[in-house]
Amino acid sequence: MLKLMKYEWKKSIFVKLLLLTLIGVGEVVYLVSLFSGNIYRSDSILFILSVTILSLGLFLAPIVSILQNLSTFQKELNSKEAYMLYLTPHNSFEILGTKYAMNFIEIFFWAFLASVICVVDVLLLTNAFVGLDSYEVREGMQRFVELMLSPETHSTMIQLTLFFLAGLLQFESIALLAIVLQSTFLPGKRFGGVITVILYIALNYFSGALLLHIPFSPKPMLRFGINYISPQTIGMVLMSILLSVIYFILSAILLEKKRNI
Repeated sequence: MLKLMKYEWKKSIFVKLLLLTLIGVGEVVYLVSLFSGNIYRSDSILFILSVTILSLGLFLAPIVSILQNLSTFQKELNSKEAYMLYLTPHNSFEILGTKYAMNFIEIFFWAFLASVICVVDVLLLTNAFVGLDSYEVREGMQRFVELMLSPETHSTMIQLTLFFLAGLLQFESIALLAIVLQSTFLPGKRFGGVITVILYIALNYFSGALLLHIPFSPKPMLRFGINYISPQTIGMVLMSILLSVIYFILSAILLEKKRNI
């Protein structure tokens, strides 16, 4: 599976380098505006430009990465370019599992990069205007650390992370199933991308309608750490994960049949 992940990484490395270059340019402009004193001006063009570039780059990077991976997979299934997909000794479960893993890794990579850049840039900005050794900054940082280490924050972050992962897993599974369905039953057709989008919307609507009709009451609330969560929310998360697994298995079965034709 590591070889498959390496192969997937090589296919999309060019786009990732472009995104990293864009973010790097934004960071360089930010540092220039900071250390040149341009940032102290109310009409600092460099500072505004750097924030704009960094915001767009860090926001679009995970979206572009995922869409590029999905687009590449669709092209592979609808053209003769991806002979590797058909000649590889790995089964379809491993191939799709690799795509899931790579997308998750890339999202966490971009999230980690954004967190590091935000923390470093905010500290540099604070030091430039106030100074990190001032009483107000030290007091604020101490309160922030206490807040991040509090049980309330831990409980909330765990809950939000579970919801995010369940939603991301469902998005991935629906998108891959839509691509496999299009390439299996309507291969080589014009507007294949449009057909895939329509299939994705239909599957997403079906999943959403199913989740909204889960027969769990929003009350009573169950204790989750020190916060509370309803049985309905728990049911929606579990059902979302179950649907994702079903979609994954169905995609792998259809892809395996397509590879064996």
